[in-house]
Amino acid sequence: MKALLLLVTLVVAACNPIYKAPVQQGNVLDQGMIDQLRPNMSKRQVELVLGTPALRSAFHADRWDYMYTLRIGRGEVNKRRLTVVFKEDKLVRLEGDWKPSQADVVRYKTKKAASSQEAADGAGDTDPPKAAGD
Repeated sequence: MKALLLLVTLVVAACNPIYKAPVQQGNVLDQGMIDQLRPNMSKRQVELVLGTPALRSAFHADRWDYMYTLRIGRGEVNKRRLTVVFKEDKLVRLEGDWKPSQADVVRYKTKKAASSQEAADGAGDTDPPKAAGD
């Protein structure tokens, strides 16, 4: 009788574990990695920051997809996706669940605006060359 009770206990315990390990699949990304991305980065530079993409389509050579899923215990599955879009082998756009942090976007826009303003200011400082006979 004790052997049967022990056997039943072991079968029930094996079918219904108390702890289930978290399962991570895909590319593990964090906000720091996303914040390192800059427009016009080469494909190689992006790969050094984010790692090899989960999906590289033969039909869309200028699009890389990074997928990540996390399931903790028997809870719901947390899925995140990042699509990196290139044009002429340069980073042009990010799509999906990850976005650059707001401070980083503002800093980039501020640098871009300052360099545009310097270029505009520099263009007005000098007169265009005059043609002979003027």
